[in-house]
This record gives sequence, C-alpha cells and structure tokens, in this order.
Amino acid sequence: MDPTQHSRVIIICSGNVSLTGDNAVYLNSLFTDEVAMSHKPTDQNTLASMLYPTSTHPASGGIVRPHMPTLLGQAEGYGLRSMAGTQPAAGGIMRPQMPTLLAQAGGFGLRSMASSTVETLPWAYVIRRFNGFQSAIALTPNQCKDGRTKFGGLTACLNAAYRNNNSQTDNAFMIGSWAKDTCIRPPRDVDMYYVLPNEVYYRFEQYAAGTNKQSALLQEVKRKLSTSYPTSSIRGDGPIVLADFHGATVEVAPAFLFDAEERSYYVCDTKNGGRYMTTKPFQEVVEIDNSDGRTNGNTRPLIRLLKCWQDSCNVPVKSYVLELLAIKFLDTWKYNNGGVYYYDWMCRDFFAWMVSQANGAVIGSGSLEIIWLGDDWKTRAVAACVRATKACQFEHENDMVAAGDEWQKIFGTYIPRNV
Repeated sequence: MDPTQHSRVIIICSGNVSLTGDNAVYLNSLFTDEVAMSHKPTDQNTLASMLYPTSTHPASGGIVRPHMPTLLGQAEGYGLRSMAGTQPAAGGIMRPQMPTLLAQAGGFGLRSMASSTVETLPWAYVIRRFNGFQSAIALTPNQCKDGRTKFGGLTACLNAAYRNNNSQTDNAFMIGSWAKDTCIRPPRDVDMYYVLPNEVYYRFEQYAAGTNKQSALLQEVKRKLSTSYPTSSIRGDGPIVLADFHGATVEVAPAFLFDAEERSYYVCDTKNGGRYMTTKPFQEVVEIDNSDGRTNGNTRPLIRLLKCWQDSCNVPVKSYVLELLAIKFLDTWKYNNGGVYYYDWMCRDFFAWMVSQANGAVIGSGSLEIIWLGDDWKTRAVAACVRATKACQFEHENDMVAAGDEWQKIFGTYIPRNV
C-alpha cells in the first residue's frame, strides 16, 4: 500500500509518536504537517483548511468526515459550499453522520461523486461491520444467567454462614466488568464484594500482634465456601477468594462497610503483614456512566472493543487501565458524539493516541491512585494503529473483504470479515 495515497487520512494524537522500522515509514508518512495536530480544530472550516491546502485539493483524494449532520447545514449538499475548497463540483468527499440521510434532498451533495447511488458511497460497510462486531462480543442470555446464578449461589452460602439466611442478593454486589456493563464474550471472571458483619472485623482485630489478620480472614471465608462447594476449587489469591466452577471463576472480595455516605469499603491486602485498603467500587461505574453521557453512549462500546483487542493480541494492559484510557481519549476526540458510523475512525485514532501515552500515567477512579502505563504494550498498539489505518482506507474504498482482513488482525474473528 502506497503511503502517499493516505496523506489525507486523519490521525489524531497528542504528544510525540516514536516508531521504528517499517511501521515508522508507513505511519510517519501519515503524520505530516497537514494532519498531525497537537490539538484538534473546533470547527469544520478550520479542519478543512488544515486538510485541504492549495496543493492538496480534494480532487486529488482529500477526505473529511463531518462531526454531526447538523454542522453541515441543510439540503443542497448539506452545506458543502461552506467548506473552503470543497465545492461538490471539485470532487470533495464528505461523510455525513448516517448513510440513510444521503437518500434525501437531491442526494445531499452526491453530485460530487462519480455515481449518485447510495451503494457507491464510501464507508458503506462500517455500520454493519461494527454493529455485527458488537453483537458478536455481547454476552448471550445463557452466559448472563450463568454469571448471575454463580453470584447468587456464593452470596447465599456466605449469608447462611454469617447471617443465618440464604438470600442470594443481600450484602453482596458485583464489581468489575459485570457491574460496569463492559463484559465481552467469552465471559471473564465474575467479581463481587461480600459485605461482612462489623463484628467479624472486631473479632479479627483481637488477633495477636504480628498475625496477618487479613490472610486469616480470607482463609475463614475460603473454608465456609468450601463446605458448600466441596467439588469446586476454592483458594485464597491475594485480596480475594477465588472459586473455580469448572473453568468459570468467581472472585469474592470479603469487605467491610467503611463509609455509607461515600459508599467506601475496606478490603483485604495480605502483603507485608496485612492491612485493609479503602475502596470505592461504585465510583468506577459512575465514571463510565458519566463518560457515556458525555459521548453519546460511545464509552462502553469502545471499552468492549479494546478488551477484544486485549484478548486477541495478548496485550499486557489491565482491563481497568484500558477503561481509564478510553475515557481519557474520548474526552479529547473530535468525533466523540458520532455514532457507529465513526467506529472505524474511533479505533484508528485511539490506537494512535495510545501510542503517544507510553510511559505516561492515568488516575484511578475514586482512589485517585496514579497508575503508570509503562510501554510493554506499545509495539502492539503501533501494530494495531497501522492495521486500523489500512482498514479505514479500505472502508472508505468499500473494499469490504480487505478491510475485514485488517480488522481481524486486531480484533480476531469476532469482527466480521464479510458484511
């Protein structure tokens, strides 16, 4: 693929991108003065002037995808005349928010293209591909039921042991991807807190000095679960008790309510003699909810796509860190209120941006903990950026299979090759 044919592809990033080898030759050709932006223009005219200087008239292949149809005006080309150098007669290519809009009002500027039929429009397969992708990685009803059943069974067991009732819901709640609605197929561990009575805390506080009270507490919880699940593997694993139900795992974090108003909890840390850590598990859900509200519901889909990349390419980044990166990226991305029609660009621009974050840090939700990113994952992000850039160009050209091939190198076979 000739890099010069991609000099109009928009790659949005902050900071410097350091690449080596063939990836450097290919990607550095994209980060030209025309499109490499340390900040994003705030209006379409500015973006057009950056993308289409005199020497790069849209007739030579310039591409711009509008943020929202309303920004483009009404009918008669949807305001194409308002963009410098992109009169329909000059061959300028626009990407409205929804392809179905192009069937109305005289083609909405289809005069600028070789054919006036909707089938010849660029990006014809993006919505179907990414809708299919999201459906393919969503948990099935049976998988959801299985996770809830395991959660309910363990909750009932611990309620019977500590409170003399068998409620499957009281004193426990899911955390992690199940609570945040960011699960993907195949389902990962079910993470949960079980809130112990305060008297259990005071009982363990009576242990002799030098005793690892947190480790002792985890061992007690393990014994109580093992009594009810004698054929399952139950073991302590750091701050949690891990119950393995023939490959389906539930991680139980014994907890004590610390502050009801701020919904904070003590959980065990068995390292260095043991201590309790204060956590705010609901704050992570709130952060994703708020981000989804700011970005037209795009945060959770992006997180799920990134988890699929994590699985497919064995990316050494924790899921929680990917969530924080997705939120941070979307807060700066120009098209963060676009719909599924923009998901090809969203993936490409995220990977380019992520490369620039190597050896940086993110701040944990609620805890305000500084999490250093390192760069062990950087080569995989660079490879994903290269492949996504190629896929985006193929999507623009409506080369369905070639685009699918590139996407599958990133996300595996859950993203459809043919749509």
